[in-house]
Amino acid sequence: MNNGVVALEPIYAAFFDLYSGSNAPSWIQPIPPTQLLSNGGFEEPATLSQQAAAGWTEGNAGNFSGTNPTDAQVIVETSQTDGGTSALDCGFVSGYTFAANAVSAACAINTVGIPVIPGESYTITGDMLSSEPSGVNTWAPQLDALFTVAGVDITSSNQTIPASELVGANQILSWPVPSGNGQWQSGSWTVTAPAGAALMFVMPGVFAKAGASGNTTTTAWNAYFDNLSVTTTTEEVTFAVQSRVPRDLTQLTPGQLPALFQEELPFQMKPSVPTVQGRTTYELKVDIVLVVSAVGAKQPVGQETNIPSQALNLAITAVMKAITPETPGAKQTLGGLVDSAVASGRVERVNGLPGAGAQLSVAIIPITITTI
Repeated sequence: MNNGVVALEPIYAAFFDLYSGSNAPSWIQPIPPTQLLSNGGFEEPATLSQQAAAGWTEGNAGNFSGTNPTDAQVIVETSQTDGGTSALDCGFVSGYTFAANAVSAACAINTVGIPVIPGESYTITGDMLSSEPSGVNTWAPQLDALFTVAGVDITSSNQTIPASELVGANQILSWPVPSGNGQWQSGSWTVTAPAGAALMFVMPGVFAKAGASGNTTTTAWNAYFDNLSVTTTTEEVTFAVQSRVPRDLTQLTPGQLPALFQEELPFQMKPSVPTVQGRTTYELKVDIVLVVSAVGAKQPVGQETNIPSQALNLAITAVMKAITPETPGAKQTLGGLVDSAVASGRVERVNGLPGAGAQLSVAIIPITITTI
């Protein structure tokens, strides 16, 4: 500012810097599921020992605190399935003996580690049918989500993941359904990859702890797993384009979405209040234009799985966080250049506009910048 004349360009540039470049806002949004687990239906016609390349191998089988018995079994079963030709059978034959206080398990590990991003969410789903044993204090069919660092090799039979390679606490997903009812049940869980994790291994199986009074012999005990899957549920989104040059929507390409533009509008000049001779207050107007892909705009009515306005809502929130001071009640002064910069007015928004070879959702956030 010099003799009451406001230099406009530094103001517009400073405001744009709030939410561009290294300050570009990002947000997490749901995305269409991506299948990540190999052979979760166990449909390949092979024995478990041959299935390492297809994604599964015998994990922990038998008594953890004693000699592994031969009557713990993990096999591919064709007599009990849920919609396919095969299922995973984890269990113990009739007459299996638990040592006092022993913990036993019959389970399998997917040998193809699933790449994960720390902090990102993943959904594990599957179907299970179980038969309940007698004489065991506690038991459960369950899935373990085991997170490891990169480079862990799980290829041989009876292989467990070394504890030194595990990252964070294992997330045990106990099956939230009644046991022993002879019916296939479905389960779904969301897990979050911990810091340092690079791979996730899924381990379905049955687990039991014997009583303290002595050896325990059980009846046959099996849990069948089928249709296991892992999908991503979220992704981090950033603006592919940030510009002070607004574009016609038809000029945009899919690779330029989502996009953010700053449009600088006509403004008002008026004497400062209280009046100071030679001093003028500028009231600048800026529109922040957000453009995102309207995924799901043509889905059947009542069957929408992706909501076109969802990404737009998240983008609006991310931009508002970028331009709003973290301290409650504080003004955005652009480092002392102006008195205030604040969102003010009606936010225009529309879904289903043509452009970028698809349908678009657009929002316009009005900003008022008042000089000192």
